[in-house]
Amino acid sequence: MRLTLCHLAHMLSPMVDVPNGPGGITGALAGEIRREMECQGLTGVALASRSRLDRASLSRWTRGLRAMSTETLSQIAAGLGLTASELLARAEAAMERGPTAPRRRVDDDAAA
Repeated sequence: MRLTLCHLAHMLSPMVDVPNGPGGITGALAGEIRREMECQGLTGVALASRSRLDRASLSRWTRGLRAMSTETLSQIAAGLGLTASELLARAEAAMERGPTAPRRRVDDDAAA
């Protein structure tokens, strides 16, 4: 896989807290899936189609609200053009970097 500037920025940034709490693999996987979707410009509908999964279920997985099976992880990874082990390795690396507060938008500074 070719690394883009988007991928490098995400690799260097700390993990953002997710609904099931910092340090959880479910949340870390969800975050990495969302990051990869953003880098590829994919919508949930497009990834669901590529992965051959239900859109509503994919939404719960990408928000960290539901743990996924290894089969589901493999399907999502394939839809992203990755292997399950690549996605899992990224999630583990994000967990090692640790959580951070959500980023503020530039507009927030102007309003203050």
